[in-house]
Amino acid sequence: MPRSGRTGCPSRAEYAERVVGDIDEIVRLVRFPGWQHTSAGEREVKKALRKTLFKYKLHAEEELFEKAYGYVKQYY
Repeated sequence: MPRSGRTGCPSRAEYAERVVGDIDEIVRLVRFPGWQHTSAGEREVKKALRKTLFKYKLHAEEELFEKAYGYVKQYY
C-alpha cells in the first residue's frame, strides 16, 4: 500500500479514498427511494454526511460538505 513520506501516515489519495468510502457506506444505509424529495430524507442524509466528515475532522469545511451533499443528492 503506497504511503506518504511519513511512516504509517496515509497518502492524500488513501485518505480521500477512506473518506469517500465511508460517505458511500453511510449514505447507502440511510437513504431510501425518493429521499431527495422529503425533508426527513434530506435531514438524515445531511446528518450522516456531517457525522462522517466529523470522523475525519472535516466537519468545519462547509464548501466540502456542500459539494459532497450535492454529489450524493444527484447520484444516490
